[in-house]
Amino acid sequence: MAWLSNVLICLVVAFPGGVAGASEDGDGAYAKRFLLQQKGSGRCLVVVDHQVELQACDEHAPDQRWLFDFANKRIHPGGTNHELCLSQSPDKLQLVACLPSRLAQLWYFNHRDELFNRG
Repeated sequence: MAWLSNVLICLVVAFPGGVAGASEDGDGAYAKRFLLQQKGSGRCLVVVDHQVELQACDEHAPDQRWLFDFANKRIHPGGTNHELCLSQSPDKLQLVACLPSRLAQLWYFNHRDELFNRG
C-alpha cells in the first residue's frame, strides 16, 4: 500500500469503451467514471476496504473510478455510495461522510488541470 501524504493528483479522464463522461440530472452536473492519477506517475487512487490507496492505474478497474460533483466541488467513489467524499487530512487522503462545512472535501482545478483542495 502506498501512503497518500501530501499527494498532488490530477484528473485523468479515461474513456474506455465510452464509459467515462459528464451528465446532468435533477441534482446537478457530474463528471463520472474517471481515474485520479498521481501527478508524474502511473499510479491511481483506488478504494480498498473503504480506504484510499495508490495502485497501478487500470482503466478497467471499477474501484479506481470516481465521480466529481461540479456544484458542490466534491469527489465521490464511482460506485453507488455518494454519501462518502474524498477528503484531504494533514497526512493522507481518505473517504469520510460528506459534510457541507468540511473544506478538506472541496476540490478545485488549477490552470494545468491539476486537482487540489484548500482544506
